[in-house]
Amino acid sequence: MQLSGPIRLFAAGFLLGILFFPQSTQPQTSSDHETEESCQKFVQAFYDWYLASGPQKKHSSPSMDTALRQKPEVFGAELFRLLKEDRDEQANDPGEITGIDFDPFLNSQDPSDHFSVVGITRKGSSYWVDVRGIRSGKRQEHVIPELIQHDGRWILVNFHYGKNKWTDDANLLSILKEHHPDREKNSE
Repeated sequence: MQLSGPIRLFAAGFLLGILFFPQSTQPQTSSDHETEESCQKFVQAFYDWYLASGPQKKHSSPSMDTALRQKPEVFGAELFRLLKEDRDEQANDPGEITGIDFDPFLNSQDPSDHFSVVGITRKGSSYWVDVRGIRSGKRQEHVIPELIQHDGRWILVNFHYGKNKWTDDANLLSILKEHHPDREKNSE
């Protein structure tokens, strides 16, 4: 049996597609899965440590200052610098709120006792990790840490809070720069 011209071209193209692009039918490679699993473990370990660390162990809020002092290596350079500037400004004027007035890692002033990773999305070279605060078995706070891999380790480069009435992407870097416009100039 001989195939007609258009059918023969279709069959040849189909076979070439199967031979040269078999990976396109696979949704995720094992290394992608391992990378996401590693990212999830890193973020969950950070939240477990953060909520259990420092003076806040019993019914007190975690401290951004504790994270900056004890785990500076987990933050990207720009995020660390801006958080440290914000913290230092608060320390210099303790009677006034001169910077952010919420916990930037928990997106809360009165956080839940437990935070859990519920999903991961890759966006270019970064990973956005969906984290929810859990109180009495119900989801509460929502925060999305953004991470990159650098020299084989995970680095937190931003925290996203979702859409609000001013923007489609409320995020920590923008908030820190917005509170002090001169920071924007220093980061360029």
